[in-house]
Amino acid sequence: MSTELPESDQVKLWKVMYAWRSFHHVSLTCDFILESGISEDHPIYYPLLAAIHVLYSRPFKRSNIVGKITEDIIPKEYNNLHKALIGLRDQVVAHLDADGPHLGDNPANHVRFVVHPNRSVDIGLSELKGRVPNVKRIQQLMEILTKKMLYHRDRICDRHKRDFLQGPGEYMLNLPGPEFVRKK
Repeated sequence: MSTELPESDQVKLWKVMYAWRSFHHVSLTCDFILESGISEDHPIYYPLLAAIHVLYSRPFKRSNIVGKITEDIIPKEYNNLHKALIGLRDQVVAHLDADGPHLGDNPANHVRFVVHPNRSVDIGLSELKGRVPNVKRIQQLMEILTKKMLYHRDRICDRHKRDFLQGPGEYMLNLPGPEFVRKK
């Protein structure tokens, strides 16, 4: 049994739910960083920041069939943070552009050599280092965005509840078809 749902709501519901999930995961990651007190020097710090950038950016990137959510959901006071998260994801975290942006005085993606007085050489790579105040600000943005996603989810579901809830069971949003399908 299936029930049609207008395509605009069907696609919007899919985007809203996956955006909510991504923002929720970012929120959990920020919570972990802030509550554990780990520093920028901890071995897991960079992977956690990378996860934040990738997960945050995912809803704003192209997705087959449904597209992406629009950036108009970002409050104006968070526009610079939003652009920084997406930009770092695109040029430093998910993709390694050799001509990427500068982080502080150094290029974001560079190989460096340190020659010690005894002539031994250490070779290293640059890594994204986010300060805790930035993590707190990301967390604040996640609170706003997760609430927005839940608000849009509830509006769509309230409009169509009687259409697709035809009794107890599990229903699946069937993309690209415009319908909910009840699983048996």
